[in-house]
Amino acid sequence: MSNNLLAQLQDLLYTHLDNRAEAIWELLIALSGNEHAASPVELSLHPLFQRQHSSVYAAIHAFVGNEGVLRKAAGLVAPRPQQRTYWRMSVDATAHPRPYARTLPERQYVHAPTPTPGQKPVTVGHAYSSVMLLPERTREEPPWVIPLDVRRVRPDENVEMIGAEMLCALLQDEDMPWHGELTAIAGDVKYSQRGCLLRLTSCSNAVPVVRVRSNRVFYRKYVPPADAPPRPGHPRWYGERFALNDPATWPTPDALFSWEIPSTRGEVFTVTVHVWQEMLMRGRREEAMHTRPFTLLRVEIRNASGRKVHRRPMWLILFGPRRQELTPKDAVETYFQRFDHEHFLRFGKQRLLLTKTQTPDADREAAWWRLAFLAYLLLWAARPLAQAQWRPWERRLPAARRPHLSPTQVQRDFSRIITALDLLPPKPKPRGKPSGWPQGQRRERRPYQSVVKKKKKAA
Repeated sequence: MSNNLLAQLQDLLYTHLDNRAEAIWELLIALSGNEHAASPVELSLHPLFQRQHSSVYAAIHAFVGNEGVLRKAAGLVAPRPQQRTYWRMSVDATAHPRPYARTLPERQYVHAPTPTPGQKPVTVGHAYSSVMLLPERTREEPPWVIPLDVRRVRPDENVEMIGAEMLCALLQDEDMPWHGELTAIAGDVKYSQRGCLLRLTSCSNAVPVVRVRSNRVFYRKYVPPADAPPRPGHPRWYGERFALNDPATWPTPDALFSWEIPSTRGEVFTVTVHVWQEMLMRGRREEAMHTRPFTLLRVEIRNASGRKVHRRPMWLILFGPRRQELTPKDAVETYFQRFDHEHFLRFGKQRLLLTKTQTPDADREAAWWRLAFLAYLLLWAARPLAQAQWRPWERRLPAARRPHLSPTQVQRDFSRIITALDLLPPKPKPRGKPSGWPQGQRRERRPYQSVVKKKKKAA
């Protein structure tokens, strides 16, 4: 099946790429099997790349404008859930630092975590929003994901709203296997804003499971007394105040759930979830939230001795008309699997050279990100055929005793798989020396681009 899947991915690229399809395929398989290259041009030294180094940039340039290829490839390899009755997706944003690219347009100040204490987590570059499919997996399996879409966020766009737009476009695509089926969407704190939630729930089959800050204030849905006479004027929408950081405002939970989860080290943790139904958040004239109730969850984890694993509890909300079809355990596990998305971004930046391109063209930079996502899909398709290749110092690690391989292990064996399946394109024929730059034509310097700084919102 994996053999056919890799061949189908190759045929898909050859079908939907009009120019330099073979060069793009060679670049993809060289990137998927990369172990030593520190920049895109060094991929031309890979044994799977049969062309010259200039073909690396020609392939990236030819891939500009092929945004739909990644989505079609993801729909081809996406596994249908067998144990769950719903799909899981996650959305997140990350930065591509370009502080020294003075000719790169639309650079902005973006968030970038730093290990240096006291330093502001800010850098200059581009922001990218990405959407992942979270496949079923056990706790012993590595954190694999299925990249669905990635998009560069412009300075005049909102990162969270772009993520919501990407998700809605994926859920409404009739060619995708999850079309019309229940889909849980995991998001971090920044995706709990009103506009983002309303955009996500415009797709009837979407159920956002997002985390909220512990200082938020919500309200119970107002229920008038049975003997209360009708009152004139504006109806009352919001009832009792519910402050997440003030336990005195918490009413009795509507439900209480508890279960145990084992860790990879053999420890057993107890997860306790308090549930409040029919909660409301304040809205605005253009964002009416009084008609959009949600479910509020308070999640607390304790070890075998009863001690809290985290200092503060985690607050989650379930939004959408079909939120009752997810149990609290489903919601908590969906959010916990969201961290697989961050593992992918780390792997992509370290092993797939996500942030190593230095092009002054923003469109080529975005094309490189999509190519790196496609290379990860090739690793997913080759996963069942890969053989473990442990380093001498890794043979005694706990991961070496597990039957499932991580993306790094598949990447080490990817060149052997491609060679064994004979998926290399025919050797290119040299066309002689190029004519070069026309004699007498002047070269013009690229103009310097200033960093876009967003203004403060008006009160």
